[in-house]
Amino acid sequence: MQANRGVTLILLSLMTRLGSPKPVLTLQPNWPLFFTGETVTLSCLGWPDIRTGFTWSKFELNSWTLKHTSHENTYTISSVTVAHGGAYRCADSSSHSDDVRLTVSNKPQPVLTAPPHRQLYAGESVSLSCEVTGTSAGWKYYWYKGTGPHDIAHIARTAKGLYTLSAAALTHTGEYSCRAGRGDPVWYTEYSCPAYIQVIAPPKATLTVQPKWRPLYPGDTVTLMCWVDPYGNWTYFWYKNQPQTAIFFTKEYAVTITGAAGSDRGPYWCEGRLEGRNVTSQPSDSITLTVGRLVFGLGAAPLLLASIILCVKWCRKPVLPFPRTASLQYGQPDGQFLIDQSILQIGSERLLSIKSMR
Repeated sequence: MQANRGVTLILLSLMTRLGSPKPVLTLQPNWPLFFTGETVTLSCLGWPDIRTGFTWSKFELNSWTLKHTSHENTYTISSVTVAHGGAYRCADSSSHSDDVRLTVSNKPQPVLTAPPHRQLYAGESVSLSCEVTGTSAGWKYYWYKGTGPHDIAHIARTAKGLYTLSAAALTHTGEYSCRAGRGDPVWYTEYSCPAYIQVIAPPKATLTVQPKWRPLYPGDTVTLMCWVDPYGNWTYFWYKNQPQTAIFFTKEYAVTITGAAGSDRGPYWCEGRLEGRNVTSQPSDSITLTVGRLVFGLGAAPLLLASIILCVKWCRKPVLPFPRTASLQYGQPDGQFLIDQSILQIGSERLLSIKSMR
């Protein structure tokens, strides 16, 4: 208050030296736009009249209407309405000031802007913006989380209309709103419309293999497929043996290994990274590829010899008047060799067919 009085005395001294008889009218705060319910002070800088002091007038119905008289140089409207808007001037002992326009608008509702992707993954950052349309003078911004008058909590105040969740967590899920305030005591706007933000855990990748049989054998072809959230634009990273470094990455969800070899053995897993956002999926469970060797073991030789002897015995038997078949199977416990043979005799012709061997 003492500082303002000092400034006033200095300006009055300058006016006296410059010989300026005209008072100066200013608005405090010096905002271009006021809203209903705010407080505005009209200050008149000049020499007060001995009898009337200062007077303030408003231009109404094509004439100037007296609104206030005081020996103090201020006229305060504690709760302005739209009807208070208009042109004002003040007068001192010698003259009147230039006109000053007071513009008053209805109490505004700020606009809350949220990102287009309202569903976030844990760890992401998101920024909300709050704007009072028409003016930005003097505002501070107040941020709230919750719904309804009894479930809303003030969470932050910012000098600018921006609120950032730098590392979103699951507990940040909810409705957010804002309002702006200025002045002392603080005058608040209406609440904005709410914006719902959902925070979920990153999805887990799923790794599958086609064909599903194992083991592979040299030269086989196998396809690995990595599935994440189908609605995201994912890049797929593929890992083998060492979890720290990806062996390669692809935009396609499937990779094919052709001509399998022993070097392709080992555990494989994958993860997805969302393009344009700092999101990595949870890694898939691993799948181990085994590449066997084609083995025709020596233990299979007696079985082959027995099959030949049986074939010779069958061939020496008399011709039957109708077709007759016989089926013999031999196998090893370790599964390395199996013969399934059928002998067909029609008239004097004997045919031996080996159906499968492994």
